[in-house]
Amino acid sequence: MIRTMLRVLSRPSISAFESERANANLGRAILLVAAMGLLAGFLGGIVNVLFASNGAADIFGSAIETAMKFIAAFIAVQGFLYGTLRIMGGKSNFETQAYLGSIVFAPCTALASLADIPPGIGTYLAILVLLYQVVLTDIAMRAAHGRHLHPIASPVLSILSGLLGWVVISVLPL
Repeated sequence: MIRTMLRVLSRPSISAFESERANANLGRAILLVAAMGLLAGFLGGIVNVLFASNGAADIFGSAIETAMKFIAAFIAVQGFLYGTLRIMGGKSNFETQAYLGSIVFAPCTALASLADIPPGIGTYLAILVLLYQVVLTDIAMRAAHGRHLHPIASPVLSILSGLLGWVVISVLPL
């Protein structure tokens, strides 16, 4: 899956996602999201220990908390997208959509979380990553549900799902 993520992030296309449809597995999608959450939380915890004088145990707490938030946000985002895209005529099943979505969600959410660390410029870097995530999510959903999705509605839903994901991550009390 790592090679797939790198390929899709560097050369996004509907055909790149379509070639992954046969590998769709919900368990692997959730594991990928959890692993990226652990990694982002671990690195963020190290930054907190170095610059905020937190204890070393906070590194592991941050990793677990971030992984749980990523999983919750991923499920909320995929559920929202699945329901709305099926209403709009989408043809995919949840497992395929979630798997293709995880290829985008996991690395982009982790990168945005890490990009947000530096004061001042971090917020702008995170926003750039999230905008790229919106573009990739739209492509992934077209690959999952069919290329016929409405040219305006699909990107709008990608934006709304991105906002939903960040709301879940931000407000989830852990």
